[in-house]
Amino acid sequence: MNTLQQFSKNRTAQLARKAERGISFIPILLGLVIVALFTVVVVNQYNDSVRTTRIEGAKSEITTIISNAQRSYGAARQFAAVTTPMAINGNIIPANMRVGAGAQNVYDQAVLLVAQTCAVAGDCLRLTYPTAPGDCQEVVLAALPFTRLITVGTTVVRPLDGAINMASLNTACNVAAAASVNVLLDFGFR
Repeated sequence: MNTLQQFSKNRTAQLARKAERGISFIPILLGLVIVALFTVVVVNQYNDSVRTTRIEGAKSEITTIISNAQRSYGAARQFAAVTTPMAINGNIIPANMRVGAGAQNVYDQAVLLVAQTCAVAGDCLRLTYPTAPGDCQEVVLAALPFTRLITVGTTVVRPLDGAINMASLNTACNVAAAASVNVLLDFGFR
C-alpha cells in the first residue's frame, strides 16, 4: 500500500471514529440559537396579543358604561345624582366589572362614576378609568367620540368640546414610573 492510500485509509478511520463520538459543538450551538430566536418571536407575539386583548376590553368597557349611562340618565337629564353605587345598581356598569360594592376594569383598577359640571351643574358624568401607561393613548383615542372633556392625570388633553392635543396626550400618558394613569372621561348632554 502506498503512502497516499495509507493516508486516505487513516483519514477515513479518523472521520468514522469522530462520527461515532457524537455531534460536534457547532451544530448544537446553531440549534440552540434557532430555538432561542423562535422563543423570542413566540413570546413577543403572545405579549402583543395579550396587550391587544386588554385594550379591546378597555374600549368595550368604556363604550358600554357611557352608552348605558347616556341611555338611562342622559335622556332624563338626571346626571346630577349619579354615583358609582347607583350606576352599579342600575346596571350601567356591566356585571363582569362589579366587585363587591365597587367596580374594577380590565387593569384591576377601581372605576368611578360621579356627576360633573361641564357647562351647567350636573350636565355631565365623569368616568374615572385608570389604564396602564402603555395603553393610555389608545384607550383615550377610542373614547374620544363619546366624550366632551378628557383629562389624563392632571393634564387636560381635550378641552370641553374641543380638539384633542396629541402632544399633551403623549406626555400625560407616558409616565414611566407609574403602574397606572387615571383617565378622566367627561361625557353628557350639550
